[in-house]
Amino acid sequence: MKRVMNMLNILLVYTSMAGNTEEMADTIADTLKKHKDINLTFMDIIDEEPENLSQYDGILIGSYT
Repeated sequence: MKRVMNMLNILLVYTSMAGNTEEMADTIADTLKKHKDINLTFMDIIDEEPENLSQYDGILIGSYT
């Protein structure tokens, strides 16, 4: 990921069984996308590799119970 000056690189990952967590993650992503100083990466946790996590300034994780 290319670093953008003055922007926060945020990763929002989730996992969902019934779709409720995915719906909440979608809502959070929609809100974060409205902020011009946030570069958001949004994906199912299965699709992200642990070695890539250091490139983010913040990580939000959503999971079912």
